[in-house]
Amino acid sequence: MAQLHTMNLTDYHAKYFAYELTKRNASDSVDKLAGALADAQVDLNPHQIEAALFAFRNPFSRGAILADEVGLGKTIEAGLLLSQQWAERKRKMLVIVPANLRKQWSQELADKFHLPSVILENRTFNEAIKQGNLNPFVQESVVLCYDSQVERDFARRLDQRSDIRLFLKLPRWFEVETPVGAYNPDWAIVKHDDETVYLVRETKGTKDFLKLRTTEADKVRCGEKHFEALGIPFAVAVSADEV
Repeated sequence: MAQLHTMNLTDYHAKYFAYELTKRNASDSVDKLAGALADAQVDLNPHQIEAALFAFRNPFSRGAILADEVGLGKTIEAGLLLSQQWAERKRKMLVIVPANLRKQWSQELADKFHLPSVILENRTFNEAIKQGNLNPFVQESVVLCYDSQVERDFARRLDQRSDIRLFLKLPRWFEVETPVGAYNPDWAIVKHDDETVYLVRETKGTKDFLKLRTTEADKVRCGEKHFEALGIPFAVAVSADEV
């Protein structure tokens, strides 16, 4: 059985440790990230550290674009920035992500950087207001929001079609377990032409899986096999005209 050892800190040592945990380093120094990543569960590559330091060298008022190729770890690079800001006691952090990646971002921030996050959407926004938080964007967590023009246009077009009897944006709790993690498909649709057909559709900005994150593409493929086994037509759609 593990033993718990306690340490009696003098005022001097307490002040020293507090300084080490909160000190700020030069923006071009690797030490700037060391404290924030002391317990992070990530295997960093040199280019990711360089990208994070590049962003720190550019004041946020001017901004920085992290534009590595797919699969090179832009999420990790952004996580490095968020971790350092969090370590410096900055709490007003907003991350806008594609709708289909909001849960993945929340999970990765928790698993890899131990950062708390909250997904802010219509329901959670209204709940926060009812609980007395008149500005739900101010929270003791990284706030994740999403905006999907693809999904908005998809829903608007479905609503205009007489052959679509019902369509539903599937809730977050509707998940399909896959070997690469839980998959949350986008839409359940009831279509009636000569016969009634029950459909599941995933909306993406592209059908080219090489342009999607590897885990994202793998989950969609697993979801396709899942619904195929159930006898429910499943497909990736860019527009409602493909339904």
